[in-house]
Amino acid sequence: MTLAQKAAQLSEYRSPEIIDTLAAAYAEAEKFPEAIITANQALTLAKTQHKTTLTAAIQSQLKLYMAHAPYRDVTSTTQ
Repeated sequence: MTLAQKAAQLSEYRSPEIIDTLAAAYAEAEKFPEAIITANQALTLAKTQHKTTLTAAIQSQLKLYMAHAPYRDVTSTTQ
């Protein structure tokens, strides 16, 4: 979570991808209120920047955070 917070600061909170990563880090640490707030910030940025694929992904992840579940990308597993 610390690295994601630092990345968000370095990006001046302007990168929806980085803010989304921070939201996922909060959820993984079971800080769901922070995850929800941060995901909403990422969602607003993604919409403003017309990033439709990212917008849809964040909306899906936000539902998980609201259900107190973390987001885990199972498509990039290590073998």
